[in-house]
Amino acid sequence: LRLNKKCLSKLTLQRVSLVEPIADDMKPLIGDEKYQTILNSETPQDKMRKLLNFLTTTKLKDKLYQTISPKKPWFTVNL
Repeated sequence: LRLNKKCLSKLTLQRVSLVEPIADDMKPLIGDEKYQTILNSETPQDKMRKLLNFLTTTKLKDKLYQTISPKKPWFTVNL
């Protein structure tokens, strides 16, 4: 499944409130420095915005989809 960044941004910024578990799953792919940048952001929206900015490859976008979809059924419904 190919997701464009605009679609991901709109859905996730508005609806995801617990970013830390998602960042935990993404950490092996994004690295410790980017992971810490996400966690150090103040609001959930800022955290998700930072995470989305780090999604520069299809592999990273696919991993985000795989991470969010089991936890947030609305995510796949809205795609």
